[in-house]
Amino acid sequence: VLNYLDQLVSLDLLVRTDDDNSNMKKWNWNIDKISETTDVCDNLAAILTSKVERLPDHVRSILQIASFIGYDFSIEILVNVVYEEQDMIETEFSFQRYPKATIRQRIIETLSIAIREGILEETSGGNYYKFSHDKIQQTLYQDLMPDDMERKLLHQRIGMNLWESFRQIDGSVDDMMLFLA
Repeated sequence: VLNYLDQLVSLDLLVRTDDDNSNMKKWNWNIDKISETTDVCDNLAAILTSKVERLPDHVRSILQIASFIGYDFSIEILVNVVYEEQDMIETEFSFQRYPKATIRQRIIETLSIAIREGILEETSGGNYYKFSHDKIQQTLYQDLMPDDMERKLLHQRIGMNLWESFRQIDGSVDDMMLFLA
């Protein structure tokens, strides 16, 4: 409900004004205009998905890559994938000129926009993030690449990053191989 009200306020369809007869503020709206302008959604996922569609392109691009990692994801895996797949990512800023540490900072700044919009939640002290609803992750995942080969290559890159990450933690990949299978 709060997300829907935020959406109405951001579109100036729900406006708080001064009441001429008192020193109080009041809310004004036109229900017909709201019905014409917005899709009255049955659930929160649809509202949040519509929020995703209004995000800047660079934020959506990073969220789409994150959606391939999963419902929840590590910032380190996301940074590695973005760093390695720079040519595939369409953003308003080019990562190609920056070292990995700078890319990490830019991605964190980008993810903070999604957090403010209620699309993502930060977990584990900033090292992990999760989508606020599984439908958001699924929508972003489905919208990324129509080319099946590109999807497979991105999945492969993510799998290799997960494998390398796990190998660095305990030096063994046996359990990770089972996980990836």
